[in-house]
Amino acid sequence: MTSHTVRDRLFIGGDMVTPASEDVIEVISPVTEERVGTAPSSTPADIDRAVRAARAAFDDGPWPRMS
Repeated sequence: MTSHTVRDRLFIGGDMVTPASEDVIEVISPVTEERVGTAPSSTPADIDRAVRAARAAFDDGPWPRMS
């Protein structure tokens, strides 16, 4: 029996956060073509939240000042 990995959070802004939807994507092994787990299906709201977090990290973090 194959163990399945279940992910129910998204990594956004340095934190594991609850997605806007309960929809999931099945993760399929490219080697065996078996289901190996599930992951949250991101919504446009999740993507917007990730883009805002990335923009804030760039604007307020050390990145633009690094050589």
